Amino acid sequence: MLANGRLVSNKTYSKLMHELDSMDIIDAHEHLIPEEKRISKNVDTIEEISARIAAGNKPRLYQKIFDKCVSQVEKIVGHLQMAKEDFAEVFAEEIHRGRFDFNEAVRVLKQCFYDNPKKLYNLS
Repeated sequence: MLANGRLVSNKTYSKLMHELDSMDIIDAHEHLIPEEKRISKNVDTIEEISARIAAGNKPRLYQKIFDKCVSQVEKIVGHLQMAKEDFAEVFAEEIHRGRFDFNEAVRVLKQCFYDNPKKLYNLS
């Protein structure tokens, strides 16, 4: 699969999406730093994901999320779906490049989507 000019394994992406779809998630929306500041330093994996979400990688879904006719619940669900897809896409690329193995990627995804927000918000 070619995504944003990058080669991504369909199989790895699909397996990562399956993992994300089956894990518990605490949606802790993060606000992004200004683009000028972001590109002035080395970009890590999480920053790359954030930039893709902000850029509206999925134009129709992105537009729907910010459509005034769409309920807040639909916006939250849509934004979370975009985040999951972007995280899976970037981690599939990172696995392809040899920066992560599959299990390590799933561990980091669980930290991003569940463990860290749980700790941040002091949830038991």
